[in-house]
Amino acid sequence: MHPMSADRPSTSTSAYAPAAAPPPARPTVLTLAVATSLATGLLTLVAQVLGLLGGKAAIEDELTTALGADGDLVGGLVAAAVDEAYRTIQVRAGLGVFLAVVVLVLALASRNASRAARILLAATLTVSALLTLVVVADVFPTAGVLAGALALLLTPVALVTLFLPAANRYRTARRGATR
Repeated sequence: MHPMSADRPSTSTSAYAPAAAPPPARPTVLTLAVATSLATGLLTLVAQVLGLLGGKAAIEDELTTALGADGDLVGGLVAAAVDEAYRTIQVRAGLGVFLAVVVLVLALASRNASRAARILLAATLTVSALLTLVVVADVFPTAGVLAGALALLLTPVALVTLFLPAANRYRTARRGATR
């Protein structure tokens, strides 16, 4: 009996079997989307950390400037107002740090054009941008405002490039290559 009998399937590959297609190259648009998302996340993180570190001083400066010479008369009230305003900055910054970390993780997950990762990234970028807009419009350290403003400028670029046709074609091609 021949070693390759009919009742036993063959485990050898034919010399004429089609070779597996190489994975498609990542489009520049997707690389740009991931890079701008990472930059947005990092800038948001920097802005929030700067807010935590310099927020109290920024509030004190703002109140001192607004009250002028009358600040000495209401010193206890100013201190209470500064503490309350700083607690607000702390809560916003804590939420901002969380969103920035989520953006960074989702940006890395979007490198292969996963639809779910891109949709979640877009939603998180949008919420993060809205929070950043509120933060930079409020009393905040100047460096934090600049970092937040840069994050706000990059957010629309990231949102648009995440869903351009080249990114969608790349996703489809990768899915076809893995099936």
